[in-house]
Amino acid sequence: MKKSIFLLIALLAGALNLFADDECTSVPTSAVGTATITFVRYVNTEVPGEFSVADGRKVRFAHGNLQYHASTRKWRFAEEQYEALGVSGYTHSGTTYTSGNETAANRSNQELWIDLFGWGCSGYNNGQTAYQPWSTSTTDTEYYSTHVAGTQSDWAYHNVIINGATDKSETSAGMWRVLTKDEWDYLFNARDHADELYGLGELMGVRGLFIIPDNWWGNWDEKVSPSRRDSAGFTWTAASKSFKKNIIPDNAAGHKLWDAMETSGAVFLPVDGYRRGTTVTNGKSYGFYWNATSKSTTEAYVLRFYEGNFKQGHGVIKSDGRSVRPVMDIAE
Repeated sequence: MKKSIFLLIALLAGALNLFADDECTSVPTSAVGTATITFVRYVNTEVPGEFSVADGRKVRFAHGNLQYHASTRKWRFAEEQYEALGVSGYTHSGTTYTSGNETAANRSNQELWIDLFGWGCSGYNNGQTAYQPWSTSTTDTEYYSTHVAGTQSDWAYHNVIINGATDKSETSAGMWRVLTKDEWDYLFNARDHADELYGLGELMGVRGLFIIPDNWWGNWDEKVSPSRRDSAGFTWTAASKSFKKNIIPDNAAGHKLWDAMETSGAVFLPVDGYRRGTTVTNGKSYGFYWNATSKSTTEAYVLRFYEGNFKQGHGVIKSDGRSVRPVMDIAE
């Protein structure tokens, strides 16, 4: 009996060591009601591509949009870049949510994740009435009145992201942040070949925006990259304002192509609409991503895109819930 127990412990220890030395480390399991949720922290949680956001400064994007978990109050990145939840009709009560439209992936209220957040709603008490990730007030003056850049009101900077630590550390707080308006502007307008490195399209049946890293082609005279040649038939259309371009299908060839593109550093921002109060609008056709820059006490800037339109630095009211895709600064 004792030998069996020691053998079991040894096997478990070996499995944990193998797990830790591979691509991820385990995070303590959280029991929620009758459901058990196991979180995993992936070591390589940033897309490998480098993106210039100012002279001499580059960043890497997170592997997915920022998400928040209802009852455990945990933050994570989406498992796939093209994942968008767009959950509507939720309210917060104590430590659980109620919602009218859980998806199959969120089978119960207690398992519900959300990904559309009001301005500065990081959970840090910044003195405003609306600062929690579940805040749904439609009164703009109840939200943070100025920039979230460099503050604890930045959704990503303030929080520990359970799959956001890149070195198996115990915390990712302070590791991630949201780009400012000037940085987004530089990315789309000022970096080398900026107008050739983004475009609307569709990935695995999800509409969104492709953003290509600085060194995508290497030799700009030839513009040849292995990640651009595949049987899926993908042809890059730069600066596209149509989701009908740059289509990567949800099939074997499409997954092969996207794996190659993602390995080469490509980023995809899915459409997720916006949330006003507890109602999500245009979840399948509009993308709105927060900048970290405030426009006024009641408005802030977003990256906005939909069929036929692309605009960076668009002013919107602060009470609406928008998507958040964090970045990590690259050390020089």
